[in-house]
Amino acid sequence: VEDTVKKVGSAHLYQAKTTNREDLKELIRICNQENLDGEDLEACGVFILQQLQKLSQNTLNGCLLPDQVLMNNWNSKDESQVRSALSSDAVMLWDRWYRHAVFLAENHILSRAEAATLFGPLLIS
Repeated sequence: VEDTVKKVGSAHLYQAKTTNREDLKELIRICNQENLDGEDLEACGVFILQQLQKLSQNTLNGCLLPDQVLMNNWNSKDESQVRSALSSDAVMLWDRWYRHAVFLAENHILSRAEAATLFGPLLIS
């Protein structure tokens, strides 16, 4: 998905849409293609949001960022501090999500504030 975003860009990558179970197999097929166009990219964005929330909820704590991580009295929460406080089953998901969020910010697709607003509710308890 990130290679396609670099090529075509998309201001609408993560527009809130819903999908039903019948569309799920088609979305998986589309997202697994090597060459996505803008329309396919938007569909994959919807799929990514849905799957991120499901994966987050299926971690040991029931979310990627449990309250104890968010409530730590760190002066500033940097990536390594957050990572070190996660359960072992959440670390891989955190690493991949964090790299993707950095990619979105560095490529001016979403600001950090927009990424926090979009992804935050999917990652916390």
